[in-house]
Amino acid sequence: MDVGDLPDEDDVRSKSDRKKSARYNVIVTLNHEQMAAAEGWRAAHGITDRAEALGELVRLGLLGEVTKIYRLVSGGRTMGPREGGETHP
Repeated sequence: MDVGDLPDEDDVRSKSDRKKSARYNVIVTLNHEQMAAAEGWRAAHGITDRAEALGELVRLGLLGEVTKIYRLVSGGRTMGPREGGETHP
């Protein structure tokens, strides 16, 4: 996907409802093990739509990466001290 294929940033901001419902078709190549793992995860979670399951796996993976970065920059804190947070070595 080329950056030019994405909606203009100002256009997206002015139409936030459309941004929330926008969907993109992406071609992804998976090997047999990756596809089997994705299908097993989909079945285990009762998701019938393969695209929905793969989208959720991508979302979860991105959240995991954001969490790693947050922990790195926050010194390992998972929550603030008022919320009962702890630090990790």
